[in-house]
Amino acid sequence: MENYLFWLTTFIIIYHYVGFVFLLKIISIFRSKPVLSSEEYQPSVSLIIAAYNEEKVIQEKIKNSLELNYPKELLQIIVVADGSNDDTVDNLSDYLEHGIIVLHEVARKGKMHALNRAIEAANGEILLFSDANCMYSNNTIIKMVRHFYDKSIGAVCGRKDVYDENERNASKGEGKFWSIESQIKTYESNISSITTGDGEIFAVRSHLYSSPSAHLINDDTALTMDLITAGYRVIYEPEAISIESASKNLVDEYYIKKRVVAGGFQSIWAYRNILLKPWHTISWMFISHKLLRWMMPWFLLINLLSCANIDGIEFRVFLILQLLFYSIAITGLIFPVLRNRFTLIYFVSYYTMVNFAAALGLLSMLTGTQKTTWRKAER
Repeated sequence: MENYLFWLTTFIIIYHYVGFVFLLKIISIFRSKPVLSSEEYQPSVSLIIAAYNEEKVIQEKIKNSLELNYPKELLQIIVVADGSNDDTVDNLSDYLEHGIIVLHEVARKGKMHALNRAIEAANGEILLFSDANCMYSNNTIIKMVRHFYDKSIGAVCGRKDVYDENERNASKGEGKFWSIESQIKTYESNISSITTGDGEIFAVRSHLYSSPSAHLINDDTALTMDLITAGYRVIYEPEAISIESASKNLVDEYYIKKRVVAGGFQSIWAYRNILLKPWHTISWMFISHKLLRWMMPWFLLINLLSCANIDGIEFRVFLILQLLFYSIAITGLIFPVLRNRFTLIYFVSYYTMVNFAAALGLLSMLTGTQKTTWRKAER
């Protein structure tokens, strides 16, 4: 049994990190679906910015939004700051003359409630969702909306990048993560649709928008699945860039990953009719891309324990290497100065932290302890 578990989990680990991406690349070469795009197509756009207690960045975000290369008469900017008890709303007062719409309720009722209020005030043909700490490249809107010229496109997701900042010790790991994500999404988009959008830079046809259930944590996944179920493609545009700072520390990053994974398992159950059919393209990509990632800590644990119970010098060597790997990770997590100084220690620590968060994310979903509201990360 130990031999079987060891080789099975070894295959899954290699498949997820290497085999799946290789298969995606090959399939995307021979089975690429074209998109009819036109940069002359310029529909009206409502840029909806979620801003809960974002006094430190909201003015920079508005300046960035006003400077975007898109006809001003076609761009509506809405900031929804529900629940904010800092100076977010006050810091927007100087921009009201530019036509910015500011919505604010004292009570904090969750992101979906806030976004739904903003959508009621939106008049654009395209809804573009963003966060207050995300800055867009100048041609982001043009690059995204050109694809809506194709009537089969229901939504477009842009690229998320992270500033490389030495004082933020999560930036290196997040930067590498999103670089890999960009490549995978490019292949998925070429083949059919991406498996989930990113709420920081996600554009949807307004008449196709259907508000996800308030209890769902990952609203961007819900929007993606709703559109795919309705027969529309959700594609990726890597030239539309949203850039933000990483979390200031790995503790904040841990809580983000834990919440996302809990929401991911919740989404699988909510959309099980489409996501648990691995013979279908979208389901296969979702399982290989997302589900295996969220299950990885359990595969790694089984691999370690099974390896420890198999006789043979080669298995002893592999066991020692695994134990050394986790020893380095624990050392880096305990001593931040070491992980910040040595790249190897940093990435080993970051990878282990992400998997630990994924493991607890599943447990929090199963026990119903994960809240739908975000734990505010330090800016």
